[in-house]
Amino acid sequence: AMLHMAPDEDGKTIDTKEMFRILGNNNDLGKKIDRWTTINAAKVLAAHHSAGHDTNLLVNISAATLRDESFPGWLKVALNTANIPAKSIMFQFSETDAANYLTHAKTFCDAMTDLNIRCSIKHFGCALDPFKTLAHLNVELVKIDGSFASDIQHKNEKPDSLRALIAQLNETRKTSIVPYVEQASLMATLWQSGAHFIQGNYIQAPRDKMDYVFEE
Repeated sequence: AMLHMAPDEDGKTIDTKEMFRILGNNNDLGKKIDRWTTINAAKVLAAHHSAGHDTNLLVNISAATLRDESFPGWLKVALNTANIPAKSIMFQFSETDAANYLTHAKTFCDAMTDLNIRCSIKHFGCALDPFKTLAHLNVELVKIDGSFASDIQHKNEKPDSLRALIAQLNETRKTSIVPYVEQASLMATLWQSGAHFIQGNYIQAPRDKMDYVFEE
């Protein structure tokens, strides 16, 4: 995982969660930041692919971009300019934004599919009926909300809810990822539950460069 931080007006750094809270209240700023992030992700991907690495990136977007009808057209030109395969980038948005703007989210995912670009939904599983929202969206990857793993590791919660969520995701043929994995003790549970990917400090803490050596 890469460490994403940005400076505020006083020069102090803010983390991704706070940044997306700010973007959620500013539609124009949200669209600009998302496009800036996409362009820079494409540049990094182009460099990695030129070096012979089959690198893929998850790019977080705000609700502003879900509602931006001009984004798919702009993206097509941007990716052609960067000369990177569309499959190397995946756009990720939150379950809350998808539920609040379901029609826009569906249109966005369909437009990305037309461009051969994949979509992901994050913070999944906290809504009253998360699979009702998921049924309308053409997403490939589902990142489960970090509270499930955190509660198991730090509050001694039983893993039953997480296991059930993963099992239902597998039934819908979605690829699952469980974040906030910080302890080896959780690994056996996730393996037995059929989770496809994990993310967290147990594997690697966030860093500011894409220099992780997977062979190690």
